[in-house]
Amino acid sequence: MNWELLKDTNVTIRVRLGNKKVLLADIRKLDIGSTIELNRLSNEPVELMLGENVIAIGEVVIIDGNFGLQITKMLKKVKNGN
Repeated sequence: MNWELLKDTNVTIRVRLGNKKVLLADIRKLDIGSTIELNRLSNEPVELMLGENVIAIGEVVIIDGNFGLQITKMLKKVKNGN
């Protein structure tokens, strides 16, 4: 595949902080101010995702008042070239 053709394609990435299984009945009770405890400690690494694939691991950082992700480990890397 010629990656040069795709280099300007926009993709959506997500940072997964954690997850939790809950009952649908509990979701219906959520309102402003509700809190959901995730399955990850606040100092644990988080996952960078492309689609459903985890491609990197990193740490949450704050940059000019915005959340960011500092990558600490690449799991899947798209190679340059043909």
